[in-house]
Amino acid sequence: SPMARWCRLMAASPVIQQATQLAVGIANNQEAIFDATAQPLDALEGGMNPLQGGTPGGVVTRFPPEPSGYLHIGHAKAVLLNDYYARRYKGRLIVRFDDTNPSKEKEEFQSSILEDLGKLGVQPDVVTFT
Repeated sequence: SPMARWCRLMAASPVIQQATQLAVGIANNQEAIFDATAQPLDALEGGMNPLQGGTPGGVVTRFPPEPSGYLHIGHAKAVLLNDYYARRYKGRLIVRFDDTNPSKEKEEFQSSILEDLGKLGVQPDVVTFT
């Protein structure tokens, strides 16, 4: 029917999906489901909140370490949080090495950071350099 076709068209629109997810988040309800045939999102881990406006496949997170030293606990927290949401929403995690302090950057630190990410169980989808 024309009405069913129009509803499917609206439900497939990324803008409508984001607006609906925002409305659901504001109402403190569960996340919106746009495609009943798609795999459902994993349940939220304890203490984690849904991303307002987050839609499956539409979440891209970025972790920008500066390769002038080794990772520390703050880096680990940030990358694990970014990785969690990228994976939960079937999105992507980008690791972008920023060269804000070129005189202190070393290849050793880049290699160490990537190795440490692997030890944390983080596999970036893309690694870029500025």
